[in-house]
Amino acid sequence: MKRLFLLTFLICLSSLVKAEQPTFADIRWGASHDEVRKQLISKGFSPGALDKDGDFKFEGSLVGHKAQGLALFGDRKVAKVIVRIITPDHKAIETYRSMKEVLTKKYGKPSSDYEFFKKPYYDGDGFEAQAIKLGKATFSSFWGSALNLEIHESLTVQLNYESDVWEKEYEKRKARSNSVF
Repeated sequence: MKRLFLLTFLICLSSLVKAEQPTFADIRWGASHDEVRKQLISKGFSPGALDKDGDFKFEGSLVGHKAQGLALFGDRKVAKVIVRIITPDHKAIETYRSMKEVLTKKYGKPSSDYEFFKKPYYDGDGFEAQAIKLGKATFSSFWGSALNLEIHESLTVQLNYESDVWEKEYEKRKARSNSVF
């Protein structure tokens, strides 16, 4: 009976331990502007100047392609990172699947995964890129609410990393933009 209780306790305790929070370039959530800049530079990226919201763009390369990103901050702490991998149109799906494999190895199987086409398009028809551009195909994977990988209609592969505080920051920004004053 003691063993059963101990085993049950350990299983419950392990479920309380938080899984690794997805981050881009090993940037710690809540890091300052300077910390994020240093980390991006150490990974080969070039950060730009702060904008009016206290965010900044960066660029570099990722998986052999040019990449552009945006580090978004709330209360001077990084809250979200968006990265677009600029691929040739015919390489978008291949790059997406390659990134998905890398992320799956790091964070486990996606919690949600979508790859589908709307008629008249289908996988293997030779018009996959056209379907994506027209919004007739979806390629998107989610690792909880913290990470999303997708092929954007511009045929870039986009990564969206969000911390737990991003939703609150997003609501503050939305309220500011809707303000009459």
